[in-house]
Amino acid sequence: MTEILKPEIDLDGGWELLMEKYKLNTVMSKIRIQVIWRRMKACAGPVVWYELQEEKREVLAAATLGSGIDRLQEEWVLHGQLLDTYASDCLAMEALLCLYRVLEAELQKKGYYINQYIFEEGSEPGQLLEHLQADIHLSAEGMMQPLKSVAYRGILTKEAGRKCTAVCDSCRRGDCSHRQPLHMGNYREPGVLKYSYGYQRIFGQK
Repeated sequence: MTEILKPEIDLDGGWELLMEKYKLNTVMSKIRIQVIWRRMKACAGPVVWYELQEEKREVLAAATLGSGIDRLQEEWVLHGQLLDTYASDCLAMEALLCLYRVLEAELQKKGYYINQYIFEEGSEPGQLLEHLQADIHLSAEGMMQPLKSVAYRGILTKEAGRKCTAVCDSCRRGDCSHRQPLHMGNYREPGVLKYSYGYQRIFGQK
């Protein structure tokens, strides 16, 4: 049975490290970043859907930040606020990481840890989203809508020492056999370093 989580997401704190991570400290102030995040948070609708399959030692999951952020970014692009749009795409990736942690914390209450993340490709995301009855769909081009969404399976373990230390983009384990160059549904193509859909939309690059 699908369980639904509707968490509050808060990026407050650690702004200097976040800005350095995305090189935003060279182009805008911390105050500006905080203003952008407040605008995003006001229109976000974060949701996590998941189904724990204990017999398979798997969890099926999908998560979204909601369509409000998509509309906000479209408005900024329309008004030529490309830097704000770029910054919001970076902040959205951080917010999605928060949603991974929300599910991890929920699973740990049940004695499970995620050992490996498997991100769905091709027609698989649509099948997983339909199974979970998640309020996310695929466009004709195969992009998830809302754009800031992910769908994945987690291979579970009961051993805390075997849990995945982080989702790939923030993990320092370069020797991990499960590591992917980019990871989140709309953001990943196996074996290829590719601009996220958000970056493509903002700057017209692929």
